[in-house]
Amino acid sequence: MWWIKGAFMMLFHPLEMVTLIKRKRKEIPFLAMVLPFVLCAFLRILSVYTVNYTVSSTQPKNANLFLEVGSEVLIVILWAFACYAFMTIMGGESTFKETILLSAYSMVPVIVIRPIMIILSQVLAASEKGFYSALSTIMWAWVILLLYITFKEANNISFWKSIFFTIIIVIAMFLIVVVLLLAFALDSQIFLFAQELWSEKDFLFK
Repeated sequence: MWWIKGAFMMLFHPLEMVTLIKRKRKEIPFLAMVLPFVLCAFLRILSVYTVNYTVSSTQPKNANLFLEVGSEVLIVILWAFACYAFMTIMGGESTFKETILLSAYSMVPVIVIRPIMIILSQVLAASEKGFYSALSTIMWAWVILLLYITFKEANNISFWKSIFFTIIIVIAMFLIVVVLLLAFALDSQIFLFAQELWSEKDFLFK
C-alpha cells in the first residue's frame, strides 16, 4: 500500500510526497486521510496519562481530553478545511482529498516522536524537563514546516504569496474558533435557561 510508505516518506521528502499524491489523487483511500489524525489523538490521550509527572505540564486529574485533542488534532483538521476553502476561491490546484491527506501526513512527526517522548519521560528527572520541552518544540516545528511546504507546493504558489495566504488562513481559523466558542457559550446559556425554566414550571403554572 503506497500510502503507508508515503506517510513516512513525508518526513524527509515532502516535495516528492506532494508529487506522488497528485499522481495518485484518484487512489487516495479514506483510511489514509483519517488514520494519522486518529493515531495522533490516541497518542495525545496516552501521553496525558503516561508521561512522568516530573516533566509533564498536564496532570491527568485536571486534564480536559477534548481540549487536549482539540488543541492539536482538531486545529490541523481546521487548517486543512480552511486551506481548501480559501484556495478554492483563489484558484488553488489542490483537491479536497489531497489537502486533507497532506495535512494528515504532516502529523507523522507526532506519531514518530511522541512515543519516544513518552518512553524518555520515565527516566528523565525534573531538572531535565528542558530536554523534554525541546523535543516537543522540535516535533511541532517539524509539523508546521510540513504543513507550510505541502500547502505551498500542492497549490503551486510562490513563496511570498504562500506566506500572505498562510497569514490570512490563520486569521480565518482564529475567527472561526472564536465564533464557535461564542456559539457554544450562547447555546449553553440557552440550555441552562430552558432547564431552569422547566424546573420552575410547577411554580409558574400554579
